[in-house]
Amino acid sequence: MIKRTMQCLAKGATPNEELVLAAEAGQMDIVQLMLDKGAAPDYGLEGAARSGHMNIVQLLLDKGATNYNEGLEGAARGGHLDIVQLMLDKGATSFSMGLYIAAKDGHLDIAQLMLDKGATNYNMVLDIAAKRGHLDIVQRLLDKGADPNRGLRAAAEGGRMGIVHLLLDKGADPNEGLASAAYGGRMGIVQLMLDKGATNYNKGLIYAAEGGRMGIVQLMLDKGATNYNEGLKCAACGGHLDIVQLLLDKGADPKEGLASAAYGGRMGIVHLLLDKGATDYNKGLKYAAYGGRMGIVQLMLDKGATDYNEGLKYAAEGGHLDIVQLMLDKGATNYNEGLYLAAKDGHLDIVQLLLDKGADPDKGLEGAARGGRSDILQMMLGKGAAPTRGLSARHMAAIWTSYNCCSTKALLTTTKGLSARHMAAI
Repeated sequence: MIKRTMQCLAKGATPNEELVLAAEAGQMDIVQLMLDKGAAPDYGLEGAARSGHMNIVQLLLDKGATNYNEGLEGAARGGHLDIVQLMLDKGATSFSMGLYIAAKDGHLDIAQLMLDKGATNYNMVLDIAAKRGHLDIVQRLLDKGADPNRGLRAAAEGGRMGIVHLLLDKGADPNEGLASAAYGGRMGIVQLMLDKGATNYNKGLIYAAEGGRMGIVQLMLDKGATNYNEGLKCAACGGHLDIVQLLLDKGADPKEGLASAAYGGRMGIVHLLLDKGATDYNKGLKYAAYGGRMGIVQLMLDKGATDYNEGLKYAAEGGHLDIVQLMLDKGATNYNEGLYLAAKDGHLDIVQLLLDKGADPDKGLEGAARGGRSDILQMMLGKGAAPTRGLSARHMAAIWTSYNCCSTKALLTTTKGLSARHMAAI
């Protein structure tokens, strides 16, 4: 192994990089060699602690490692209580992160130690412990005062029946678990929530429709759910044709699902909704454009959509050059609006296309500043953009960062007419 390490160093690897690998693997001789070659001891601490190599952890500490929190977190991941305790003795204070890691991986002894040390992030940790099914840790967190409702949502979605019963016994609201169980397709837990008094059938319907859980959708309908349109939107976006059909049969408005289906690229559902009477072709156009669904964009155009400007705007924001070009070919003229959105989200090809069509570089500069796109900022400045209006001091500061490779003369020219506040930001 030493020979391999030396070969790696000869090829450009650094002692720090090799220390990380050796410490995690428990290779004491290579760890010592890398330290002799100048590796920083802290680089190996987390990996050694996570893998439970106490001798290497101790060596690194003796050599000056001081990142005790990272060592604690690594030891918590690996479930090594002795190393966790050593890091605490050295001064580690990341009790909350240690608790979260230990709870996630089911290390009860370390979780209890972190609680004893003062960790207080009970609710966040309860969520992950319930989701992972660690009943004993869930009980400790409840004893500390964690909100049972936080855990119920996670346990219900994950199908953790034992933890669900515990949380209900601790006072959790069955309605909190109904929707999560519906989304996860946990029929047994859904039925338990209903038996315990859950009545939010509409929320259960939405979550079940989004998750594609036909049996639970039907149960919610049988219980009296009436929010067919909201369920239709969720099912259409998720591509759940059978649920879409069921909700249409119940009286859902076809137009309510068209935008979701168009955005999600669900061509079969789009056709079904059109056949059922959906006529908001322009809405379908813009959402299909945003999602980059060229086939559905073309279908909406064939059906009579004419709002090319909206299509261009949404396609530019989504970064879909082909659809932007199609909207331009159809007659869209809102170049500046499209440029602003494309620049903000960093779509350089669309920025160039719209500039070629005559868009104002000032709009591109504004969008790029708001999106933090330094490459497009420099491009707009090179095109003559002059940020004299509409930009905050914070955005002007972002523009200034793009001047690292620009001349003082260019800076003075571009900032002509700016307020004292903007100049102070620069």
